[in-house]
Amino acid sequence: MLVEEHRLYPEIVDVYKLWRLLELEKNFAHPMLITTVRGHGFRCG
Repeated sequence: MLVEEHRLYPEIVDVYKLWRLLELEKNFAHPMLITTVRGHGFRCG
Protein backbone atom coordinates (compact mmCIF):
# COMPACT_ATOMS: atom_id res chain seq x y z
CA MET A 1 0.00 0.00 0.00
CA LEU A 2 1.46 3.31 -1.07
CA VAL A 3 1.01 6.41 1.02
CA GLU A 4 1.56 9.72 -0.70
CA GLU A 5 3.17 12.47 1.29
CA HIS A 6 1.15 15.70 1.30
CA ARG A 7 2.90 18.93 2.13
CA LEU A 8 1.20 22.15 3.17
CA TYR A 9 3.04 25.22 1.99
CA PRO A 10 2.37 28.64 3.60
CA GLU A 11 1.45 30.05 0.18
CA ILE A 12 -1.46 27.60 -0.06
CA VAL A 13 -2.94 29.02 3.13
CA ASP A 14 -2.53 32.58 1.82
CA VAL A 15 -4.29 31.75 -1.44
CA TYR A 16 -7.13 29.94 0.36
CA LYS A 17 -7.61 32.92 2.69
CA LEU A 18 -7.68 35.28 -0.30
CA TRP A 19 -10.39 33.20 -2.00
CA ARG A 20 -12.51 33.21 1.17
CA LEU A 21 -12.07 36.94 1.64
CA LEU A 22 -13.15 37.61 -1.94
CA GLU A 23 -16.29 35.52 -1.39
CA LEU A 24 -17.24 36.80 2.07
CA GLU A 25 -16.12 40.40 2.43
CA LYS A 26 -18.05 43.26 0.89
CA ASN A 27 -15.14 45.67 1.19
CA PHE A 28 -11.86 43.84 0.65
CA ALA A 29 -9.77 46.86 1.75
CA HIS A 30 -11.42 46.88 5.21
CA PRO A 31 -12.24 43.26 6.17
CA MET A 32 -14.74 42.77 8.97
CA LEU A 33 -15.18 38.96 9.06
CA ILE A 34 -11.61 37.66 8.83
CA THR A 35 -8.76 39.85 10.05
CA THR A 36 -5.04 39.22 10.39
CA VAL A 37 -3.51 39.42 13.85
CA ARG A 38 0.19 40.08 13.44
CA GLY A 39 2.34 37.43 15.09
CA HIS A 40 -0.63 35.16 15.89
CA GLY A 41 -2.63 34.35 12.76
CA PHE A 42 -6.23 35.14 11.91
CA ARG A 43 -9.29 36.23 13.85
CA CYS A 44 -12.92 35.73 12.87
CA GLY A 45 -15.39 38.35 13.82
